[in-house]
Amino acid sequence: MPSSAISPTSMHLPPEIWQNILEEAIYVPQFLDVDPMESCGPPYHLQYFDRGAYWASSGYATICDIAHGNVPVEALPCALRIYFSNCRCKDSSNGSKPFRKHLSRLLDHESAQDDALTPWKLRIVEFSPSYPPIGDFLLEMHRISNLKSVINVPASFMTSAFHLKVQPSFLWALYRLPETFVFPVSALSMVTTLSLSFYAGINALPTHLPALRYLHVMLSPFFPFERVVDWLKVIGKQLRTFYCLGRIRERQLSPTIWELCPSIEILQLSPRIFWVQVPRGHPIHTLRLSPEFDENESNMVCPECGLVHGAMLKLSAPMEDYAASGIRTLACFGPWSKLHTPMVGRADLRGNIVCLSRQARRLGMRFVDFSWVSFEDYVISQLEIGQMTRRKDLS
Repeated sequence: MPSSAISPTSMHLPPEIWQNILEEAIYVPQFLDVDPMESCGPPYHLQYFDRGAYWASSGYATICDIAHGNVPVEALPCALRIYFSNCRCKDSSNGSKPFRKHLSRLLDHESAQDDALTPWKLRIVEFSPSYPPIGDFLLEMHRISNLKSVINVPASFMTSAFHLKVQPSFLWALYRLPETFVFPVSALSMVTTLSLSFYAGINALPTHLPALRYLHVMLSPFFPFERVVDWLKVIGKQLRTFYCLGRIRERQLSPTIWELCPSIEILQLSPRIFWVQVPRGHPIHTLRLSPEFDENESNMVCPECGLVHGAMLKLSAPMEDYAASGIRTLACFGPWSKLHTPMVGRADLRGNIVCLSRQARRLGMRFVDFSWVSFEDYVISQLEIGQMTRRKDLS
């Protein structure tokens, strides 16, 4: 901030107020928050996965930075969040070897300590989708005793962590679950947010989830949806957000989703689930739409723009039914930069997304993308970027 922008009065503010101002200016809590859904709300959870603003944060460490010597391995015990990935840069023929070389120095230091090992500050650990086994060194009690949030969770890692009595509150993208995987009864008792993938062979779904409020489920094509319904009969009453992704055959739910989840506020279900009018007093206010399109083979004319769209986004009901049920926001499944471009992987197929956003606005509903940005705000941002680019070119 230039000194000319600071008023004489502000120079005499108490230090406590300056501290609050600076914290708000330089610290975005989502990235280091162990429970972002509860703290910031589901609309902003994507910021939790954006590492761009934190590459220089002293509370954040990546294994690649340590492997390259950019961050000392001694910083790991102080890191609040660690990201594990296999380094594939041209300077490293084997991504794990450089890291293990640095790691041995830290382990030698720990083994030389005579007194009790100091617990690490680690609260959040994130794995790349291709799980590097170098993360297994964390599986010591003093290293993960404060662990509360795990992202892209390999089942093998969590099995060992559960044996060490770790009780996370945020489990995101739990995958590779073997058919015989069984959740320990008390392991998920503190979990408020759970995201996991189900395959046809998994035997037991976790039911002791007293703190769960936010559930994201990815179904394989062969996973029986009836098992999800049975699961919701046990845990559905406590959910505030439920996203269920995956294609299923058309069906009517009995009980209805509103009976299964009487406290749900944000919902995503396949459009193949027949829509049932929301009962009076139900708190649902937002629907997240699934990315299912039908090619417009009959050349139906869009009532909004009068043109023929090559692809039509599938909805579970007419928009008027959503509005009549008290839905105030419709959230899409991707960024506007891609939503208004050709759909279904073919250059000649353009979807009706923008027309749906206009229709929603006319019915008094917000229509936003996956980061909760409206199309109007997106257009304005693009115009501003264009203006700045032209000014830069002219200067």
